[in-house]
Amino acid sequence: MKDKIQKVQIVNQPIKTHDSMEKPHKMLPTLSLDSEDLPAIKDWSVGKKYTLMVEVEQTSMSKGDEYGPMSDMHEEKHMPMRARFKILSVKVPGEDKPMSRNKKVEAMKKKAEEY
Repeated sequence: MKDKIQKVQIVNQPIKTHDSMEKPHKMLPTLSLDSEDLPAIKDWSVGKKYTLMVEVEQTSMSKGDEYGPMSDMHEEKHMPMRARFKILSVKVPGEDKPMSRNKKVEAMKKKAEEY
């Protein structure tokens, strides 16, 4: 069997230096729900966008990242504020009642906090 040789065109492109590299985008947090939390998700499709109404209670506030009050990567004056929230209910706008977190999930969270 003969090997085929292909002609390859080489294009010179400048190498990105540290100064010319784009700043990485901060990813927003994700939210995971199951069909007990929000029954409507059974009829939803991956890749589509949906609007939710989420009722939350703020449980903490801190300055810095999740690993401590200060990070070696940032100066203190540029450290973002960080808040943690407990989800109380979730609903699809236009539906009559919000779907509250089920009791089993709530009990598991409480037990984990006590640990």
